[in-house]
Amino acid sequence: MNPGAQTSDGGIGLHGSLSMTAGGRTLGGRGRVILLAALAEHGSITPAARALGMSDRAAGSWSTISG
Repeated sequence: MNPGAQTSDGGIGLHGSLSMTAGGRTLGGRGRVILLAALAEHGSITPAARALGMSDRAAGSWSTISG
């Protein structure tokens, strides 16, 4: 078994990655999912981006997120 697949308490964990695509176009991966979660928590892109330690410009264009 891969040691990285175990949890800190010795149990079995599951690790992987996720990306979003639409029409063959990649819309984002882990970073976008984290940003979307922060957006849900903070209600708008600027506070969400700041909570993640980035500027709203660094967070990317809103059209990329909203499709």
